[in-house]
Amino acid sequence: MAVNPPAVAASSTLALIHYLDNLGLLEPARVEEITGASLEQLQDPDRRVAADRHYRLWEYAEQVTGDPAVGLHAGAVVDPERMGLVGHVFFNCDTLGEAVTQYVRLHRLVNESVLLSFEHSEDQAILTWQPDIPGHYCRQDMDRTLAAALSRTRHFIHPQITVDWAEIAHPEPAYGNEYEALLGGPCALAVAAPGSPSPVATSNTRSPPQPLCLFGGPTAGQQPAGTNPDPAFVQPQGPPPDLAANVHRAD
Repeated sequence: MAVNPPAVAASSTLALIHYLDNLGLLEPARVEEITGASLEQLQDPDRRVAADRHYRLWEYAEQVTGDPAVGLHAGAVVDPERMGLVGHVFFNCDTLGEAVTQYVRLHRLVNESVLLSFEHSEDQAILTWQPDIPGHYCRQDMDRTLAAALSRTRHFIHPQITVDWAEIAHPEPAYGNEYEALLGGPCALAVAAPGSPSPVATSNTRSPPQPLCLFGGPTAGQQPAGTNPDPAFVQPQGPPPDLAANVHRAD
């Protein structure tokens, strides 16, 4: 029996298309060739786009914009008129903890090629994004995911959310200083995977995480030569373990 390749919600693809359109760089015929669907078909809320095609569109976006940090810049845009699933999750949750819990639960609807897991202790929580295969690690898409999660948290829940530190999988790009500006804390790039080289390094058998989050990449030893290294992690800001439960939507 044939197995369908992993797919991404068309709303994620449309977000990038709208970003290019707003820059005056949208070439519909080229975008339709890359995605395998017409712009009209992509408007269908149930439409899925093959993950490989979605990631090729990110590569194309970097080329036409001439912006290596296109993922960070596109993810930082918050447009309430064009909210995808993640935007709706953050918009409809009153606390950070509730938003993270719902995000974990619904993530596979957004991107089937990336596994989302979490672990937590008394004073920290870590979300890990693990591509199903090393070839599905996309720097631009990972940047966009990081920027989108933080920008939506700040826009819909609390504007002063920051991150104490971050570790990100891919080698440091020329725009590396932009990560600290986004996160509000120090950031290490090209890090090795901590702990066991398991495809999913954390367990979801315990209660959901409380504070703010993180992101990931390929597991140690899995990536072929020339691809990006290991998981990226963002640790939440430190104070009490119930931080996220107490971080309510700002008035």
